[in-house]
Amino acid sequence: MGSIKRGRLLGQLAWGIYLGGLIITLWLIFLLLFMHSFFKGLTLEFPPRGLTLENYTQITNQFFPALRISLLLGLCAGILDLWLAIPASYALTRLEFRGKNLTNSFLLTPNMVPAISLALGLLVLYSRIGLLDSFWGLTCALSIITMPYMLRSVMSAFNELDPSIEEAARTLGAGRWRTFLAVTLPLIGPGVLAGLLLSFIIGFNEFTAIIFLYGPKNLPASVWLWNMLFMYGITPQFAAAVAVMQLVSFAVLFVLVRVVGRRYLQGVVF
Repeated sequence: MGSIKRGRLLGQLAWGIYLGGLIITLWLIFLLLFMHSFFKGLTLEFPPRGLTLENYTQITNQFFPALRISLLLGLCAGILDLWLAIPASYALTRLEFRGKNLTNSFLLTPNMVPAISLALGLLVLYSRIGLLDSFWGLTCALSIITMPYMLRSVMSAFNELDPSIEEAARTLGAGRWRTFLAVTLPLIGPGVLAGLLLSFIIGFNEFTAIIFLYGPKNLPASVWLWNMLFMYGITPQFAAAVAVMQLVSFAVLFVLVRVVGRRYLQGVVF
């Protein structure tokens, strides 16, 4: 018994070391940049000359408008994905029709296409229809990129939902719309929430496709960071901007999971 207990303790210790090392590895780069965002000076030096908050105040006027655009782009792309993916997921999981598997494959194809190829195709299209440097042009581009993530997440939620629950609601007199809003939507809520979170985070941080389609009127934060890196290199001000962008992502994750997600998991209908 003593050897078995000792073996379990060693196994738990090994798993703890592995998971701890994995967490440190994943967070190390962000933590280093976050620390450097408080360094004084125009370049990153270690040890630093001192600590200051001026790096954050210096980027306020230039970076925050770009950050606002990225937030709006991520939010609008997520909402657009939501409106498109829920009906498509319902059709692909609840209906039977010819070409269903082929349709599913086509809808998931944008994930398999390199972002730069998609961006070049959109560049040609947008230049002809006048959507270059437009907010809704960027939103549609992000929606194309993030739509497969939303679709997979919602389809998984529909597949986990027993159709007999919806049938029972209709048997008790609820119409199709009432059944969907009062029964189906709350039950697939976690999947919808996960898809919305993925769509927002990917759209908020997207760079490869956006750099071909943006203009001076709609400058996202990711492109602003690239321009600053290209002109000045890695500076404490650059580190401060990266830290702000990542903190915004973490804040959105916290709000969706801890506030909105908790209500959904408790069965609260919005």
